[in-house]
Amino acid sequence: NQVAQIITYGTMAAKSAIRDTARALDLPLDQADRLAKLVPDVKLNKLFGWSEEEIKEKLKPEQQQMAKQLFEIYEKNNEEGTTVQKAKILEGSLRNTGIHACGVIITPDDITKFVPVATAKDTDMYCTQFDNSVVESAGLLKMDFLGLKTLTLIKDAVKNVKERHGIELIPDDFPLDDKKTYELFQRGETIGVFQYES
Repeated sequence: NQVAQIITYGTMAAKSAIRDTARALDLPLDQADRLAKLVPDVKLNKLFGWSEEEIKEKLKPEQQQMAKQLFEIYEKNNEEGTTVQKAKILEGSLRNTGIHACGVIITPDDITKFVPVATAKDTDMYCTQFDNSVVESAGLLKMDFLGLKTLTLIKDAVKNVKERHGIELIPDDFPLDDKKTYELFQRGETIGVFQYES
């Protein structure tokens, strides 16, 4: 028991805070959606802290109108006003947990001597109860193990070229300044190239 995956903590964004608050206050779904759609891509605390001048400077005209409506609703003493007021408080609160995509902690002795752990969902594997930033600042050894289909694709391509054409390819010897490769990149033909295809 010297290895654990790393937990991640998801927080409530503005729109989900509004929807969750509305659900708790029994506000109808259509009203909750209407309120959530009024929120620009800005944290509520930041938005409500801006002056009129900052709103004009930082938001597009249509977003300014939506923000104005949201401010008016916020000031009201009704279900919608309460929803926005409570959502502003809840925004940024922890909402869910997950597992870091590739981060793993490795310790020299039983991991429970170094960090609190839990059992990860749907597995018997431990996960830390400290997130990525805390385990690294605590000095624990963090390794990133990223599963790559790309490596299998390269291996299969090398095998296929050898079988079909009798040519032995060694990927580590491919030139890094190959002109034809750069031409493919210039045209955006990068499907299957790790970290470039998206």
